[in-house]
Amino acid sequence: MLQKVRFIVRRYNEAIFWSFAFVLIFFFVDPAAGQSSLCLFHRLGWENCFGCGLARSMHRALHGDFASSWQLHKMGIPAVLILGGRIVSLVISQKPSHDQLPAIAARSSA
Repeated sequence: MLQKVRFIVRRYNEAIFWSFAFVLIFFFVDPAAGQSSLCLFHRLGWENCFGCGLARSMHRALHGDFASSWQLHKMGIPAVLILGGRIVSLVISQKPSHDQLPAIAARSSA
């Protein structure tokens, strides 16, 4: 079982990374709601950090609030679409073919 998990992590490491980033952005603490921010620059007193605007914009786009997302940062919606497409293309391109499945099963059972 552990070898299967290692195999999956090695094979899909970039897709796992971007998916984890999406999960973090989706559940990210929203500074606009009066909650604290995880951004170092925001904590130092900068109000308009480039990264914070993009992350908040992506947060709003992932929640379906596209008008607010567009107001926060113009690249938020395209970033969600580009990174979402990248995740899909990574999963499709790394998917093992039927010819590779017996070798993968033999490796993971050894």
